[in-house]
Amino acid sequence: MKILFFARHYSYLRLFESGIAELARRGHQVHLSADREESMGGRRMVERLAEQYPNITLGTTPGRAPGAWTELARRLRLGIDYLLPIFTDAIGNDDAEHMRQTLFDAGNLAQPYHSINTDVHKRIRYLQ
Repeated sequence: MKILFFARHYSYLRLFESGIAELARRGHQVHLSADREESMGGRRMVERLAEQYPNITLGTTPGRAPGAWTELARRLRLGIDYLLPIFTDAIGNDDAEHMRQTLFDAGNLAQPYHSINTDVHKRIRYLQ
């Protein structure tokens, strides 16, 4: 059986080292591929496995050709990066409703609530 392990870099394959070795020991063709080079020792690990088992091959992932989808993704990312700080602390409907219920609760008033009607009646009596 042919098996492909695809990772961002070879260090991610450390978790699968024993599984990769067992697959190779059982005679499966195993190809290990990575997007990027790294300095965490992952490359040495996979090279050691490839030396031990001739049916393990190594390779790098071919780069993607830029196209319309790449440009669209770049522009969307740019828009998200611009809007994220603006909307991170924005107040939504549920926040506004919570504020209405708690902030204007009678228990939060520093002074008793006086109806405007009471004040108007007092002023009318004063003027009479």
